[in-house]
Amino acid sequence: MRVIVTGAAGFLGYNLTKALSDRGDRVFALVYPGSMHNELLKGMPNVEMIEVDLMGDFLLPDKVKDADVAFHLAWAGKRNDFESQKKNVDAAIKLIKELKRLNCKRIITTGSQAEYGATREIETEDLTPNPFCAYGAAKVATLYLSRKLASDLDLDWIWARIFSLYGVQEPENRMLPALLKALKEDKEFALSSCNQNWDYLDARDAANALIALVERGKSGEIYNVAAGDYRPLKEYVKIMEDITGTHGKVSYGEDPNPYVSLSPDISKLKADTDWKPCITFEQGVRDSLSNL
Repeated sequence: MRVIVTGAAGFLGYNLTKALSDRGDRVFALVYPGSMHNELLKGMPNVEMIEVDLMGDFLLPDKVKDADVAFHLAWAGKRNDFESQKKNVDAAIKLIKELKRLNCKRIITTGSQAEYGATREIETEDLTPNPFCAYGAAKVATLYLSRKLASDLDLDWIWARIFSLYGVQEPENRMLPALLKALKEDKEFALSSCNQNWDYLDARDAANALIALVERGKSGEIYNVAAGDYRPLKEYVKIMEDITGTHGKVSYGEDPNPYVSLSPDISKLKADTDWKPCITFEQGVRDSLSNL
């Protein structure tokens, strides 16, 4: 395939770009100009980096014309900064217009669990979004506006709603790598009560889910992308303690506020694509430890 990936040097973007590269697909990796993360993509076979600021006034080069699919992963701004989040909505709309101009056939746009908000229900794709932060609200706005525009322009469109990812190249300041690092170094670590349900999916499995959606997903549809193996967050912490051999260092506090408890239903993704996660949480944690 000829593939465009925006945000290709980000966490999920890196894993997706690598998976596509390993398959032999021709990848046009759209990256933020001058970002230190761009180094991650250098030397990947079949990958050409293109520096473009999607938050600004941009045009895509003619070399990406006739792409089979574009994966739109790029996103920027603080979670509760409405002005910066709005720029992401505008960028997605302009990107779709550019893709149409360049005769791209399909776009896979990534959403977020944040669209559901602080629900304690099973998250099915038909559950009404109820975001509590600007980031989640901007994702919801992008969903509806991009779907309508893509339909008007006769461009295949799929919304991949991403849940909690972990794994290779995960930012160090996020909970899982920070906890693993503390446990590896035999240091104390404070958490919330960890009573809420969570669902961790290795980013390599998430990348393969996005590829499966290109091949077998239905245009116009929303798909939850998660492991579908939700459990209390405390159980994930216990697995990390067991693997590192470090116990008694984690202290638990009060329930978080807002109380976000994740129980994603991925039956639609499985039914339409036959995808399923292949990397166990235990294996993913071991791989993450080796990269710390």
